[in-house]
Amino acid sequence: MNGRSVIMQASRKIPAAIAELLERNRTPASAVKIFLMHQANQNLIDRVAKALDVQAGMFYSNIRGYGNTSSASMLIAASEWWQAHGPAPGDLICFTAFGAGFHWGALLVEA
Repeated sequence: MNGRSVIMQASRKIPAAIAELLERNRTPASAVKIFLMHQANQNLIDRVAKALDVQAGMFYSNIRGYGNTSSASMLIAASEWWQAHGPAPGDLICFTAFGAGFHWGALLVEA
């Protein structure tokens, strides 16, 4: 599998999935408290933030601590963020992943 091709596809598919999800829920990206996504690499996270026109700080990242932990990465990131910050009632959290077989998806949760 061509790594560059995977990243290029992910940097297009992930923002599109999030944008569609937010549009369907009539929610601007700025209303989301935190974006918890697959931790493939920091470049991908930054590209997604830029594509959605939100600050990169709205995307939790633990890449520097772990690197890419594959399918566990989003849940590790979620657990760390939850323990360190925890949501307040009504906070919106967006989960998104891109993985094996070029599957992707996004989920919006209200705490």
